[in-house]
Amino acid sequence: MATGVSVLNTTVVGAPAAGAAIVRSHFEFAESAVQTVRALVLGPQLLLLDEPSLGLAPKLVTDLFATLAELRDEGMTILLVDQMASLALAVADRAYLLETGRVVQSGTGKEMQQDDQVMKAYLGA
Repeated sequence: MATGVSVLNTTVVGAPAAGAAIVRSHFEFAESAVQTVRALVLGPQLLLLDEPSLGLAPKLVTDLFATLAELRDEGMTILLVDQMASLALAVADRAYLLETGRVVQSGTGKEMQQDDQVMKAYLGA
């Protein structure tokens, strides 16, 4: 079944549905990357990131979290929301576990990584 793909207000009619999803995914990633780079160029004191690893290839996820660790080490404050719990905790100075909008546990990233309940519920251990 064919569908249309709209990228930067340009529609490609007749693109296969799977192709449309891939194009849309790559475009959304590129748009997100450009927005993040634009924010970093401005030299912020605080960087807010909501699910930056969503939809990325595993290698890009690894690179992303390595970069976040470097930014943290350079003194940037980062507020990160991400479902990649083990990676997020590895770069976190402080971590807050939310369930239905409420903080149910907090600690250092290392403390949270070593907590039995957190490990079972969120880290697949």
